[in-house]
Amino acid sequence: MPTPISEASDTQWMALAIIPKVASLLSVLGSSYIIFDVVRLSFLRRSNSKVAVSCASTRKGNNNKASVYHRLLLGMSVSDLFASAAWFLSTWPIPADVLDVPFASGTKETCTAQGFFAQFSIATVLYNGFLSL
Repeated sequence: MPTPISEASDTQWMALAIIPKVASLLSVLGSSYIIFDVVRLSFLRRSNSKVAVSCASTRKGNNNKASVYHRLLLGMSVSDLFASAAWFLSTWPIPADVLDVPFASGTKETCTAQGFFAQFSIATVLYNGFLSL
């Protein structure tokens, strides 16, 4: 039977504080690259460059479809960037006097701000759903 979180050891608490930082850092890097790439492709498309932007946008009549796709992708990446940045902070914004959690050094305001930005993960899921249509 799994151990309840209230009975977790110090090592388990440390792992719960560090693992989200690694995963969210990878997500921040991936989202940043996608944002850079979409903005770059948009700039190239507007400057009428001869560079092939993408399969969808190089076909005749599909520029609007590609534009909507890239805007949705950009929105999803920006919302994921905010959510991943919030998850990267993991335990840092938690007030130290409330819970005995590793690396907790925040205030009530930092905890509230982290909660606000973590809600962007809902927008990421919605954007992903819109992309699938």
